[in-house]
Amino acid sequence: LKIFKGKHTFTIGTHNEFFKFRNLFINNFNGRWRFASMDNFYNDFPRQFDVSYSANKSVNDKPAAEFKAAQLGFYVQDEIQFNRKFRLTAGLRVDVPVISTKPGYNKIVDSTFNGEYNTSNTPNGQLLFAPRIGFNYDVEGNRDLVIRGGVGIFSGRIPFVWLSNQFGGTGLLLKTTSQTDNTPTAAPFDVNGGNGFEPDVNAQSSIGSSGASFETNLIDKKFKLPQVLRFNIGMDAKLPGGVNLTIDALYSKTINNVLYKDVNLTAPVGNVDPTYNNGADDRIAFAGSTSARRKNPAITNALLITNTNKGYTYNIGFTVNKTWKNLFAQIAYNHNGAADVNSGASSTALSQWEFVQVVGDPNNPSLANSNYMLKHRITSMVTYSINWARHLKTSIGLFYAGNSGQVFTYLVNGDLNSDGRFGNDLIYVPADASQIKFVDRLNSAGTAVVATAAQQAAAVEAFVDNDPYLSKMRGKYTERNG
Repeated sequence: LKIFKGKHTFTIGTHNEFFKFRNLFINNFNGRWRFASMDNFYNDFPRQFDVSYSANKSVNDKPAAEFKAAQLGFYVQDEIQFNRKFRLTAGLRVDVPVISTKPGYNKIVDSTFNGEYNTSNTPNGQLLFAPRIGFNYDVEGNRDLVIRGGVGIFSGRIPFVWLSNQFGGTGLLLKTTSQTDNTPTAAPFDVNGGNGFEPDVNAQSSIGSSGASFETNLIDKKFKLPQVLRFNIGMDAKLPGGVNLTIDALYSKTINNVLYKDVNLTAPVGNVDPTYNNGADDRIAFAGSTSARRKNPAITNALLITNTNKGYTYNIGFTVNKTWKNLFAQIAYNHNGAADVNSGASSTALSQWEFVQVVGDPNNPSLANSNYMLKHRITSMVTYSINWARHLKTSIGLFYAGNSGQVFTYLVNGDLNSDGRFGNDLIYVPADASQIKFVDRLNSAGTAVVATAAQQAAAVEAFVDNDPYLSKMRGKYTERNG
């Protein structure tokens, strides 16, 4: 609804969406097996095993997360045209997520955490206020130079796939078995009782204490859906020779972003084994056995989605273009920086938690470069058009896009801090060769030396020296997406 009154143009409206979800995704349904090395793989010494399966196969072999929801949006805006040069726009949007279905209640979870967390909680009915204000200033009144900008809070679409984890992960629909062995070649064998890999997908659920354990996904009672505070400023200018220039700068500060924790993980018991690096790496470590690092041994992981206000992103860019009679040419550049605690790159709670790389505590990840950061991007295009007749036209175009490389992380191939997850431990870069201990590497038969300890140490030193990032991180831990 638009209302015109003098210099004001009022807009009042609502945007509402209604959903019915059925998300059938069972993580590791056919079993997930991991091995520490190719030798362990060939000799059948698994290091980790995970499987999820129906808690009641006779009723439903593949239960799905099913729920109904809505996203209600209401907005009001006042556009004020002070004069032909200056316009101010102010508005307020309120989004209301409605989760009309409740996840099942699991009393084991409630009692384990003394009522602090329960499986039935959802962010139903919370109010997401998003005030915004912006301006547009035509300096000369002829569009030769326009300055524009604004500030506001933005919510975006509700990530219902994350919320669906709470419906499928109550521990009532699915059971989970998770086994880890940091010394898979020596007794006691914690994965499959030392029987090695089980190739039969139908037998995966019978490994371990079948039906005795489960994973649960929880939502913090104070959880807020993601929001950012965003500032932007820009300029559009017509330069001599018919050249158009646009410059934009944007900065977003996190108000609420997602943070995942395994609240079933017990407190650390000390530091990592100093044997590896003569004590130079002193990160915290958790209990070595699966049962000892669980508050409740019947719960494999209790994954809580909560909030963090750490994080930001910025973009600075420009676009230059010009149009001739039959030719159009344009070039654009953008510089981006972004940091977060969790990039929200997955759809499942376990992946959201276990694939965030840390130094010690997986429940307290540091602010680091985002998965989505792309420092430099340049695009250009040229198009040429020929008008053959009134309704007949041919256009030929060339487009180029180039960008800096994607971010990546240097990791330990293993579970160095004994949190039960592999591939989430950042490496310690030795200050010198004395801060990392090597042993002779033997062939698969163990009868001949393939590489001596000294040769391996020299190779690592050379690799670090020749890597610009690692060489400046000597004596420190690598960073996620560093």
